[in-house]
Amino acid sequence: MDPLQINENRRIAMRLLPIVHLVSLINGREDYLRVETLIKSILLFHRGGLHYHFIVDAISREVLSALLQTWQIENFRWSIYEAEENADRLGWIRSSRPGGFSQIELALDEILPGYIEKIILLEIDVLMIDDVTMMTAYFNEMEDGGALIAKDFNATSSKRETIGISLLHLRNMREGGWRDIWRKEAARIATGIGAKAPTEKDVIKSLTMQRPDLFYALPLNKMTALKAPSFLNAPATETFEFKFQKCISALDGSFFETQLKNQTFDSPRTLEYLTPQMASEAHEDVTLLLQAPVRKVAEEIESAMEWPGPVSVTAYGTDEERISLLSELKDAKRDVTLHYMYKTEKPAPNPIEHMKKLSIDSSKTSNVLLVDKLDLIDYSKDLYTLVREQREMNSTDIHIIQTADMHPIGAAMSKMIAQRVLAAGRGYLWAEAHLNVTTSFIVMSAIPERSKLQRRDRIHRQQRQRRHGEMNGVRGRLKYC
Repeated sequence: MDPLQINENRRIAMRLLPIVHLVSLINGREDYLRVETLIKSILLFHRGGLHYHFIVDAISREVLSALLQTWQIENFRWSIYEAEENADRLGWIRSSRPGGFSQIELALDEILPGYIEKIILLEIDVLMIDDVTMMTAYFNEMEDGGALIAKDFNATSSKRETIGISLLHLRNMREGGWRDIWRKEAARIATGIGAKAPTEKDVIKSLTMQRPDLFYALPLNKMTALKAPSFLNAPATETFEFKFQKCISALDGSFFETQLKNQTFDSPRTLEYLTPQMASEAHEDVTLLLQAPVRKVAEEIESAMEWPGPVSVTAYGTDEERISLLSELKDAKRDVTLHYMYKTEKPAPNPIEHMKKLSIDSSKTSNVLLVDKLDLIDYSKDLYTLVREQREMNSTDIHIIQTADMHPIGAAMSKMIAQRVLAAGRGYLWAEAHLNVTTSFIVMSAIPERSKLQRRDRIHRQQRQRRHGEMNGVRGRLKYC
């Protein structure tokens, strides 16, 4: 049979399978950095349709939207809900996570659309090691016993440690008056403990004792799912859970993409804000935008040590390379905003252009400095001062940075003009004729010679250190899978 026909038959068969609804709460950087690994672990074992619902804070919404638009997974739908929009109805309940909004779990039957009757709630640190569809069978047992919510516990642990999975029978919760049940219990607890508001865990714990008929205990174990540690706080001794998490994270995400990818979003898979957004970015400042493969990221950040303004770096590499990137930058002496664009077996055309677009679009300042020749430019305080002075005098111009022999190596301009130039796919001089702007030049020979010598010495030192590290690390390289 024709391979294309086989693939089409497979897609038709998968569409006939019931769609499983999942929901997770994503609050901040540590959560959204885990999303890909959680989704990969689900897709690795699941072969039907999925609809994933994410309840997020503002920064997580931006990150997830970019990731899921550029990672077009087969038979995978997703929806995003703002946590802030639902804060009013739960303002008198505290979150069990400092600075979080985990109390929203109590009101998922109100927040999620009415057509969703059953949903599986996964905490963000869960990793599936079995088909998530397997758990939907417990909904029948919940209905037989009249339970509204199923909570998991680790059956292999004497402490009944939770893994982080709950089943919510939303239809029965709505019909059974769950909204009034938990609110009355929360009010009763608040009366007993005084001014300190209860958390959602206080409410659930109390209800499991007062109304055990509402709950069903999921008999899950470590053959179903794992609770993974954080990459940001790696354990001293690598546990099985940590090694399994690295194995799943290293999988090429493009393996799960549909072959009929929507050409509207032809950008490679993108994960924004691997490092926290720099808080000191003034709108009128100039952001230095750098694009580099993973192996050169640390070197470029070191080279930008003297740049006083914000720095944004877009790295380009594989899923496996991303695992080690954050740990390599943990001791970096320069704070940067770091984004990541994934390289796959079939590289996207013009990845540098996609990286530039990501850097420009995510910049929070009105002016940007795009660098085309990383090895020829000196990101010094002197260059920064020159660019700021030129931008203040002529904010609508394009200031082209060039060497003494007239080779362009970068350009400073407004963010809006940079977006238009990149969209047109033309050079900076083209913009002068078509975008009603003026081009001027900043010659690198105007930069003091001392800065150039310092940069040369720094690069030579970094190259020696990198060669030394590569020689020492050959035997210790870890193959995750």
